[in-house]
Amino acid sequence: MSAESIVIVGIGESQLGFVEGSTSLSLCADAAVEALKDANLTKNDIDGLITTDSYVRYHNRHAVQLAQYMGLSSDLRVADTMTGGSSVAGGLGIHYGAAMISGGLCNVVMLACGDNLASADGRDNAVQAYAMNFEREFEAAYGPVIPARYAFTARRFMHERGTTRDQLSAVAVSMREWASRNPRALKRTPITIADVTASKRIASPLHMLDCSLVSDGAGAVLMMRESEAKSRGLRGIRVSGMGSSHGTGSGLVHDSVSFQGSFVSYGCDHSLAPALKQSGLSRKNVDLCYLYDCFSINVLVMLEDLGFCKPGEAGAFVAEGHTRPGGSLPVNTHGGLMSYCHSGKPGGAFMLTEAVRRLRAGKSDGIVREPEVALIQGHGGHAGIHVTTLLSAH
Repeated sequence: MSAESIVIVGIGESQLGFVEGSTSLSLCADAAVEALKDANLTKNDIDGLITTDSYVRYHNRHAVQLAQYMGLSSDLRVADTMTGGSSVAGGLGIHYGAAMISGGLCNVVMLACGDNLASADGRDNAVQAYAMNFEREFEAAYGPVIPARYAFTARRFMHERGTTRDQLSAVAVSMREWASRNPRALKRTPITIADVTASKRIASPLHMLDCSLVSDGAGAVLMMRESEAKSRGLRGIRVSGMGSSHGTGSGLVHDSVSFQGSFVSYGCDHSLAPALKQSGLSRKNVDLCYLYDCFSINVLVMLEDLGFCKPGEAGAFVAEGHTRPGGSLPVNTHGGLMSYCHSGKPGGAFMLTEAVRRLRAGKSDGIVREPEVALIQGHGGHAGIHVTTLLSAH
């Protein structure tokens, strides 16, 4: 990236939950409009667009079709990404957008990601659709579905690291406590550890409340050079560091569970290292943490992978309240995929929009100390794609 920083100047979200009559394109457009309003820009300012396709309806050229849907100028550079939960606003899209701007290809890049999983498919069909996006010859034809894949990791992690069932449940309780303070969150009723273990068992040891939601929704962000933002009178949140990696313990790229090299580590440290190096920051500088919590086990694995906890200590760390409101490391202050919203790949967008909101506020609210640095950890494939983005208020 060039010496000049890239900043996020606008964020937006569509209506969330069950949005009758919505499509991936309509949800993305709604979020994009909100981001433009937030930045006091118009669609004519956009000269770069990055999206990711829908699980509900394949578009072939999703970014082009969204540009057509929104009536954008033909003087536009577009890109589609497809790396699951690390695709666009929560992951690689930020990195691609920064590269497009730094390379002189674009001045203002819009990232938009949305899907209508709930209104189009419902939970059961959405789970089946996700399963078909993995190894089709040896896995999809025989199972397992997505929760079972993460249950492999949960069972092995609990065995090797000594994590208890109550500690795993504490992740869901933490996410819900944050969501209970967020009027936009889809699930706001507080829950207890007993509630989690009493909920329907999905794939042992995972219960219903260990799993993410199935929702409609989209998120969008606008990026530009910091000097451009200042000339327009816009306050930007700086993209300070970026890193990505693929695969777990084997040292090789993998995308499906059949090739997963470790069931106790995702290898997130390999995406974190270049992000820290680029930013000049350390873990101690991180005030807010946003982890892709498609299942409760992810939070524990990532806390240890990223070095916030030593091996075997993440369960106790969460159970003791460190990730909850008032804790030493706030995690997913919006409520995460488990309680805020999860519309599939767009779920990572909400980590980003929330991080920007918190960093813009830049003040303690009695629950979160004055935040200056946020870490966003995207997660795609089956534990095979890891993307770290560091955002700074200054």
